[in-house]
Amino acid sequence: MHVAALVPVVFVLAADGPSSPLGDAPPPPEATEATKDTAPDEPAADEPAATDSPAEAAGDGEPAADSEAPASSSLVPALDDAGAAAAPSTETATAPAPRLRGFWSGGFHVGALLAPAPTVGLTLGAGVGGSWWSLRVEGSADIANVEEPALTTTPLAVAVAPCAHFRFAGGEAGVIACPTGTAALVPVGGRFTGLGPYVGVGGRIGLEERGDDGGAWRVFLQGESPVVGFRLHADDGEVFTSPSLNVVVGAAVDIPAG
Repeated sequence: MHVAALVPVVFVLAADGPSSPLGDAPPPPEATEATKDTAPDEPAADEPAATDSPAEAAGDGEPAADSEAPASSSLVPALDDAGAAAAPSTETATAPAPRLRGFWSGGFHVGALLAPAPTVGLTLGAGVGGSWWSLRVEGSADIANVEEPALTTTPLAVAVAPCAHFRFAGGEAGVIACPTGTAALVPVGGRFTGLGPYVGVGGRIGLEERGDDGGAWRVFLQGESPVVGFRLHADDGEVFTSPSLNVVVGAAVDIPAG
């Protein structure tokens, strides 16, 4: 009777207990967590141990000095220099303002074909200009006196000449080029008398020497064609008509006006 009663109890205990063998019960959770925190990481048996530097991977026992210098320490100055070069400058270069100069001019000239005889005259004028240009207004008075036929003429003219000045490299000498326009009044006396207008347009070219103060001297050649030609009439018909080209040769100086 006692043996039969113990067998079911032992069977029930064996069925309800843990599947692990007796004496190998798992440790409590607190012990497992403590073991994870304190146990050092060990590399797997078939994996090489991690090295801190290329020198240790090659077999050296110690890492190479300064093998991992921070990249930013060498790049920051270069980037700063590049940024400074690329940054737009806040300073603006101010170009010197062109100097405007005034001047007086004077000269003499010989006119070949404005009047019935070649004339010699004086020119006085004034103008304003810059380093490479000028605008001048000139007044001239000519005179001619011939014996056969007995004629005297004194043309009075006003001319306008905007000019460009080109200096030769490394010097004060240069070339002057100007379009010109001239309006004149031509009186004639002597054997024939008359008074008539003349208007011509053309150009002037010359050689000049200029100073930094605006003074200059030049020689020039001018040619103009009449828009309104001078005509001199007498009882027996027309005595003189302005030809298709009036040529003037002259020399002049510019004097700074203050």
